[in-house]
Amino acid sequence: PVAGGTQLVFSSIKLDGITDASIKKAVGNIYVRQVGTKTILATGVMTYQPTSNGIFKGLVNLPASFPAGDYYTVSTDNSLRKLIGFISPSATPITLPQIALSLGDITGRDGPDFKPDNIIDILDYNVINDCFGVRFGSSACKAHPTNAAADLNGDNLISGIDYNIFIKNIGTREGD
Repeated sequence: PVAGGTQLVFSSIKLDGITDASIKKAVGNIYVRQVGTKTILATGVMTYQPTSNGIFKGLVNLPASFPAGDYYTVSTDNSLRKLIGFISPSATPITLPQIALSLGDITGRDGPDFKPDNIIDILDYNVINDCFGVRFGSSACKAHPTNAAADLNGDNLISGIDYNIFIKNIGTREGD
């Protein structure tokens, strides 16, 4: 069976380290993967809820080819993956409970594109360290193909806010 046409409703996505004072990016991407794979099966959008102290809401429409009857994870552009559970086909939207995601997965070892590898480690720290204090598009930071991902709060600057979010979440280490 397939879960295509099913809508996943994320009523509360908490990005660890993000507060009303630190958030600068009101919209972001949500990715759904089958557990144990790197392939993104569905993409949706999350929107920041002002005065919610770092809470986003999101929506993912599963494609017709989405495989049902397995466990899945969710992530954002620079978060660790989090298990969201078993998904079966449904004619009505599936509302998921609050999910907390750890930010800081900036780069990885997975091939020449250096895409996030679901681990917060020294490679991620090196990008923040090398880009600290500069706009992510500057020449000082261009050596890293994933430099924009180091801007964890979305203000186009790699600053102490991004560093503090990273340090808060490095203890998490690996996603689901």
